[in-house]
Amino acid sequence: MTPEIPADSTPVSTPKARKARAPRKAAAPRAAQSDTVVLTKAQLDELLARAAGNATGAPAPAPVNDMDAPVSGHTLLGALQQVVDASKPPVKITVDNRTAFNPMNPTNAPRPEMRYPFFQNFDRIEAEDLLPREYELIPQLKPGLFIKSRRGIPLVECLIVKRGASRGIHLRYDSKGDKGRELQTYCRDMTEMLERCIREAVEQASKRAARRAKGLPEDDEED
Repeated sequence: MTPEIPADSTPVSTPKARKARAPRKAAAPRAAQSDTVVLTKAQLDELLARAAGNATGAPAPAPVNDMDAPVSGHTLLGALQQVVDASKPPVKITVDNRTAFNPMNPTNAPRPEMRYPFFQNFDRIEAEDLLPREYELIPQLKPGLFIKSRRGIPLVECLIVKRGASRGIHLRYDSKGDKGRELQTYCRDMTEMLERCIREAVEQASKRAARRAKGLPEDDEED
C-alpha cells in the first residue's frame, strides 16, 4: 500500500543532479629551449664582416650569396668567438696584464715602473709625467758632474742612491741666476740636458780608461 501524505504537509524538493563535466585535456608539454644556433653561410659571412668592421672600423664587405655552401663547426665557433670578443667591454689595464710601453698608445701599454725613482732638484717626478724620450734616457744616467760653465764650474750634478730613504736618481742644477741662464744656453730642455749628461759620462769614462792604460791617476785628467 502507498502511504498517505497529510494535506497540510509541504512537498520536499529534491536537488537537481549536476551534469558531469568532461575531464580537462592535459596541456601539451612545452618544447625545451635549445642553445643551438643554426646559421647559413651567408649569415656567417655577415657575422664575420660585422666583427671585422667593429675591430678595424672599415665598412663591412657584401655577404656571399651561396646559401647552400657547407659550414664547418670550427669556422662557426671561430666566427661566434669573434662576435663575442668584439662585443666585450674594454679590459682594464693592470700591472698583471699590461704589455711593453708604447708611447703612441700609453693607455693600453703604460710605462713599466722605473728601477729607481727620479728626483729633479729634490722633487720626485713620476714616470707618467715624463716624456717618452726622457723616460728612456733617465736609466742611462751615471753619477758625476757635467756641463761645465765658461769658468769650468760644473752646472749639473747627478747622484744615484741605491739604498735608504733617498734611494733614486737625483739630478741637481741651478735653474735661476747666472748659472741657470748659462745652463739654458747649453740645454734648451730636459731632454737635451739628459742627452748631454749621458754623452759626457761616456767621454769621462773613456778618458779615465785611457789614463789607466798609461799608468796615470784618474783624478788628474786635464779639462
